[in-house]
Order: sequence, then structure tokens, then C-alpha cells
Amino acid sequence: MHAKDYRDVARNDLQGNWPLSIIVAMIAMVLGGMLVGGSIQWNVTVPWQYSMDFSEAAKYIRFHRNFFSIPAWLSIVSLIQFLIGGAVQLGYCDFLQNLHRRNDPSIADLFSQINRFGTALLLRFLTGLFIFLWGLLFVIPGIIAYFRYAMAPFWLAEHPEASAMDALRASKELMRGRKGQLFCLELSFFGWMILCVLSYGIGYLVLNPYINSAVAAFYREVSAPKESTT
Repeated sequence: MHAKDYRDVARNDLQGNWPLSIIVAMIAMVLGGMLVGGSIQWNVTVPWQYSMDFSEAAKYIRFHRNFFSIPAWLSIVSLIQFLIGGAVQLGYCDFLQNLHRRNDPSIADLFSQINRFGTALLLRFLTGLFIFLWGLLFVIPGIIAYFRYAMAPFWLAEHPEASAMDALRASKELMRGRKGQLFCLELSFFGWMILCVLSYGIGYLVLNPYINSAVAAFYREVSAPKESTT
């Protein structure tokens, strides 16, 4: 299968389920469980003036003292996203598979794997750690590591008794010789991403479920020789 084939499967899966898929993708993004295509980036900019004497600076700080508490709150939000995002990510994998099978996909699927909180959190931590360590060598090894472990959440969601390391090893095996194929699939959405930027990001509401559905189709195809499918 080629990138176009995965996109065709994704559109077929989403047909009749676009509103639900958009809502679920938005919730997954807010909770830090998005698989591919986006996450909330919290940015705070303070318009400091280049020429400011001490009295002006004091007035500015008093007036904008609330800025000093914002990074702390944003850090808390980011921490919460990191902690619960792994389990939500596994739940999003369940949603995408139920979407494909027409097996009553629902928002509740996002929380179907919350009982695996510890395993999902460990998977997220180890994945980030390995990608970071490979990235220390150079940019390219880090990118390769990203694609090497990209199927781990899908695999872990389908294997309730597996560990985080089992999922990483399984993803590594599934992606052997297939990393370039997934890269081309994600790259095929580049034009749509540009349009989303031009729409001030609104287009991502539609693009995110489209990308993730296509990646889910990719997972089903690469796992089919070794996994029993229905």
C-alpha cells in the first residue's frame, strides 16, 4: 500500500463519523493524547520594552505581576498532559480501531485504557527518552527513532498484558524496513498542513483525525502478517 491507499482507507473510516472524530481528536489533543498531527503549545510573551528606566519597570511589574504565576500554571497543565496523555493515547488508538470496524466508536473510548495508566506513562517516558538520546547523535537518528517507535501505542492498546518495553520492541520489529513508508505517508499531508496554517490553525480540527486515521490504517497493514485481524 502507498500513502494514497492509507488516505483512502482513512476517508472511508471517517465517512459518516467526521463530527465525532473531530470532537474526539480535540479532546485527545487537550488531554495530551494525540498520536500524530498536533498538540497544544502554551506560549506566553511579555512585551518588554528595550528602553525602560527603573520607575517604569517597577510600574510594569506591578501591573503585570500576574505574568509571574502563568508559567507555573502552564507547567502544571503540561505535567497533567504528560501524566494522563499516555493512557488517553492508548484510548485514542482504541477509538480509531473501533472507527474502522464500525464498532460503535465513542468519546468513552478515550478512557478505555485508563486502568493501564502506569504502563502507558512508562511507554511515553521511554519513547521520549530513546528519541532524545538518539537525537543527541544528530537530528537524523532522532527522526529515525521517532518512526521506529511510532507503532508502540497502537500495539500496546491491543495487548493488555504487554509491558512498555514489549511495545517498543514490537514497534521496532514492525517498522523494520517500513520507516520510510510512514515518513512518506505523513509527508503527504504537508500541503494540507500549509492550508491549515493559512486558516490560522482552524483546519487542523479536520486534518488531525484524518492523519491519525491514516496512520491507524498503516498500523493495521504492517501488523497484519503477525497479528490476527478481524
